[in-house]
Amino acid sequence: MSLLQAGFLSDKDMQELNVIARRDPKKLSSILQTSFSTAPCPFDLALKMLRGAQNKKKPRSLCDYIVEALKKWTHENPHHDVPMSVKRQIVPIVCDFIKANSQALVFLFQVDKPNLTLVEEHIYRFNQAKDYTKMIFLIATLNLQCPAYTDQLVIPMLVQGENFLAEKYMQGSIGAQRRILPLIDTWLNAFPIEQFRNVSGAFIKHKSLRKLLSRWQEMFPLTDIDLPNLRRLKAVGQIRFFLQRYYRETSMSARALEDLVHKYINNERDIVQSVCKMVHGEFCDQHRARKLQQRYNRRHRGDTDSSVEVWSDSEDDLDAEYYLPLKVDFNRVLMVDSAEKLSACEQDLHNMEGFASSEEHKLIGFDAEWSNEELSLIQLAVFNKVFLVDVYTFRQMGQTNELAAFVGRLFKSKRLLKLAFGVGNDLMLLRREFKASMPDQPTNLLDVMKLRNANPRYQLLPEGNRQEPVDHCGKKLTGLSRMVFQTLGKPLDKREQISDWERRPLHLKQAIYAATDAYCLLQVYEELDKRLTESGAETKNKSLFSISCEAPTADGKKQKKAQQTTTEASTSSSKHEPISVRDFRVMCDIMLGGLCKTLRNLGMDATERGANTTIEECAEVAKVEGRHILTCGAPYDAFCKVYPREMCTKLKQDDKRNDQALQVVKKYEIQITDEDVFSRCQLCNRDKFLILKGQDMERVHRRKLALESQEQSEPCNEILETVTEGGEGKSADVTSHLRMNDLVIVRSSTDDDRPTEVALKLDSLLPPKDRLFFCCSACGKIYWKGGHLCEISQSFANVLVKSK
Repeated sequence: MSLLQAGFLSDKDMQELNVIARRDPKKLSSILQTSFSTAPCPFDLALKMLRGAQNKKKPRSLCDYIVEALKKWTHENPHHDVPMSVKRQIVPIVCDFIKANSQALVFLFQVDKPNLTLVEEHIYRFNQAKDYTKMIFLIATLNLQCPAYTDQLVIPMLVQGENFLAEKYMQGSIGAQRRILPLIDTWLNAFPIEQFRNVSGAFIKHKSLRKLLSRWQEMFPLTDIDLPNLRRLKAVGQIRFFLQRYYRETSMSARALEDLVHKYINNERDIVQSVCKMVHGEFCDQHRARKLQQRYNRRHRGDTDSSVEVWSDSEDDLDAEYYLPLKVDFNRVLMVDSAEKLSACEQDLHNMEGFASSEEHKLIGFDAEWSNEELSLIQLAVFNKVFLVDVYTFRQMGQTNELAAFVGRLFKSKRLLKLAFGVGNDLMLLRREFKASMPDQPTNLLDVMKLRNANPRYQLLPEGNRQEPVDHCGKKLTGLSRMVFQTLGKPLDKREQISDWERRPLHLKQAIYAATDAYCLLQVYEELDKRLTESGAETKNKSLFSISCEAPTADGKKQKKAQQTTTEASTSSSKHEPISVRDFRVMCDIMLGGLCKTLRNLGMDATERGANTTIEECAEVAKVEGRHILTCGAPYDAFCKVYPREMCTKLKQDDKRNDQALQVVKKYEIQITDEDVFSRCQLCNRDKFLILKGQDMERVHRRKLALESQEQSEPCNEILETVTEGGEGKSADVTSHLRMNDLVIVRSSTDDDRPTEVALKLDSLLPPKDRLFFCCSACGKIYWKGGHLCEISQSFANVLVKSK
């Protein structure tokens, strides 16, 4: 250490400093301060120390003490110069430390003084070396974002998939946000492939790009920037969801669909064309696609009579008798949309006339309707009337203070017993809407949903009613509709649940649905209270409220859960013979669609339970195909009744899909090699691919451009065969080839019921020439070795085995 004070630093000194940093920080601080004070050039000495420091990325390492001592020295010696040779050496290593130290070193070593020549030199050097992390760090730390860097450095980096670094670049610059966000929006319409032809490894996936732009739009809320293509795609995606609910699931009314489709179209021609194409092709309804086109053609021509009903004209009430009717007269359903009506509503709710005892509670049925996570309507029901509190109108009139006070008093009242169903999410959003007045813990709030899990001895829901109830169409009942059916004998008509709750005035069926949703809670409570009274002396002095608050006892659900846990533990503790992931087959329940794709990424044969498939049908298919069933929540017990329990696995629904996948892999001791990863198609589960070389894929893209050009493309009789060797563990489909004339994969084998011809899914891709491309011969999706593979490999590194 004696030579340290003279500015010399041996390897032995460096080892001692690293040891002292761990054992005696005070002594280290003293040594550093003395060394910097006596050294000919403190910055040169600090540079040598930083290079030899250990644990650079960890807090309270030697680097921390060097930075602190150097800060103190520069404060005591404000007039100092840093040699240019030292500056040149510190810049390449400045990102090797934790962020706080890296930023401090940039300013301590004055890398931006006397000018930015040195910084700019290293920025372009880092860019050429593709060391984008250091490049963005320098730019962001010194706030050097400018149009030249944005266009020359960041945008090419963005098309190579460096989204996170581009995001860091934009965080400190509104100008960069204004440039990049609209540019990406234009890419959603047509990506300029030729512009980035010379960018090595560049690629753009349309779906990923849309998700990225959506996230950045929320992160950088610039109100003066319009992103028309993103807005159009979001609208079309939302309309597709509504059409799916109407045509496939029949869980949405025609009137609600009509309102929402026209709301999201917003008179934009591009959206009209996309929706007409979707209705005609995807949902096979040519008649309504034609009517929709006619409606907007008239509107664009300026016709006064352009209100053509597309779906509503087919509305009928033939099945109304199957659903629970609104018991109270509709004239007693009152819209509350002014301060005067709100005051009258509150007086009526708090009117305790007829309640002899101060201990009695008045029952209030509560529900709420939302539109885009904004509160639109609050429903409050008593036995002789229903109030629809028009939150949307109060917000439009700027009178939310009176409404907030009303809601606060309602949920703080001790005399009013509020009935709700699955109220957790509603309470969270109510607190966000009425921050000041909404209590953290509402007083006398009974969540009726908890009574489904009440102790069986209370006989609220007999075992016979706990089977899978279905409506008159055979569709499984869930949520409040299921409980209403179990107690009152008829389900709720939920087809108005997804509708335009910002529409004013509400149409008749919306108002009836909203009123029934709140009023049925009073009927359910009344019926359950009657059952509780009739259940015997064991329930003396018990109320539904107390039952909902108490934990199940050992002779009820808790005992059943304990037995189930014991069985699961014994099953999971039993040793499994190690098995290759390609020999293990699973079927994932409906709510585990994300897990199903992750397991396919790992090479596992994974299928998904169909939306309209019953548990019995699902178990029968799994039995025939020899699959383990993966599920979560209540369906686990139902599966165990019809399928061997050791073949069923219950996962936690709140866990992330990667964590769920790890549970499955570890439980069954599944062996996964690096070659198994992406050996199956994520979309269709097929394990055979048409394998193409990079130069062949480039020719495919040139053919794609020719087909997309307005000029008549020449016929091409060429056929591309699959590569059979060096497939990186993927199985080549030797029965398939690519027809270059129309870019269609043709498969001669008939080993399954999939189509033998499928279009190649080319998605604005700039293919790197140095790798293989794996084209699924059943659905046309393309895979290649890139960032997604690295991400999967890192996530499952502790269970991956190196292939021989």
